[in-house]
Amino acid sequence: MEKQKVHQLVLEHIQNHIDQLSNMLNQIQESSQEDSKSSAGDKHETARAMVQIEIENINKQLAVFIDQRQAVLAINPSIQSTKITKGSLVQTNLAWYYFAVGLGKLMVDKELVFVLNPQAPLGQILLGKKAGDCINFKEQDIEILSIQ
Repeated sequence: MEKQKVHQLVLEHIQNHIDQLSNMLNQIQESSQEDSKSSAGDKHETARAMVQIEIENINKQLAVFIDQRQAVLAINPSIQSTKITKGSLVQTNLAWYYFAVGLGKLMVDKELVFVLNPQAPLGQILLGKKAGDCINFKEQDIEILSIQ
């Protein structure tokens, strides 16, 4: 597993979400403008309020993904460390973990990688550990096999 590839796929995954949300926002705004030309009355006001709520929700999601993109862009994937830090790609006896932002599961070369926020409970336990260290998390023994 190559850290640069994982890093790039994480960025692409985030960018795909940003693009999808931006497209949704544009479609809603275009549709809303067309509706406002042909509608009047209480139904129209209710529909406008619902559209506004949907726009606000999409904007919130968009802001989260933009913040995540900035956090991942701040990581230099070529930096190697002997201890787990933000930006580490970690192989354990159970799974691969990439310490960046909380994205969840990502398939990389037919292998599952958990993209983990270092502030998540498991992230906090693993931070600072070295290859060969063992921890117990949720009654599972996790051995750190390698760190990139």
